[in-house]
Amino acid sequence: MWRSSFLAAAVAAAACGRSGFERHPPSDAPPDTITNGPQTYRDAVIAAQPLAYWRFGDTDAAVRDEMGGAAGSFTGGCTQGVAGALHGDQDPAMKLDGTCRILLGSGFEFDGNAPYAIEVWIHTSLNTVYQQVFGRETRDTQNPIDGYELAVAPTGVQIERVIATSNNKTPAVTFATDRYFHVVAQYTGTTQQVWIDGVQVAQSIDARMTLANGAPALAGASTMGNFFTGDMDELAIYGRPLGGDEIQLHHMLGTN
Repeated sequence: MWRSSFLAAAVAAAACGRSGFERHPPSDAPPDTITNGPQTYRDAVIAAQPLAYWRFGDTDAAVRDEMGGAAGSFTGGCTQGVAGALHGDQDPAMKLDGTCRILLGSGFEFDGNAPYAIEVWIHTSLNTVYQQVFGRETRDTQNPIDGYELAVAPTGVQIERVIATSNNKTPAVTFATDRYFHVVAQYTGTTQQVWIDGVQVAQSIDARMTLANGAPALAGASTMGNFFTGDMDELAIYGRPLGGDEIQLHHMLGTN
């Protein structure tokens, strides 16, 4: 009930151009993300200054970055032009059939305890296999050695950091399988967090320093497989954690 009340108040506030309650953006968040009142989901994400933002609305073999970075590419069973996640936005998404791998370059390493956030909308089901949504990890024949990832485990969504084969994961959290849902998985420098549909649902403490690795950044699969099956839309990577007010705003703009 409180979430319905929150969304109703936020929609009404957006319609009149002001907030019905005072927002306090985190000190490291761009002030215009909150104070200028973005009118669309895309506006809000760009105002939050991600390192990269892929909408997956392309119609050729490229995966273009809205922030102007180098385009990614894809291989395998990747279908463009499927229905997107955002309410009232006709920009399409991509369907991954369990063989699709999206290559997104060599950035987004986040060595040491550098903070970051992964934001995405996905529509999928629980599976008996481990499905990578986004990550950058080196692996042996199967297991991660160093890096991080957002994944759909057999029991739910979780984020993981791995250092010299020692991993730290948040508890896996289940989700609605009949629709797209909004995920933010982030690391603050000391804590891993998972937010689903604007609500923080899991966390784990991890202040360890990660090691540099030469793995590529991938969506939809790891270097050794772990293929994702389902629809993916609006993937953004940030070099900082998002504030709770930003996450709630993005979810509200994507669903109303």
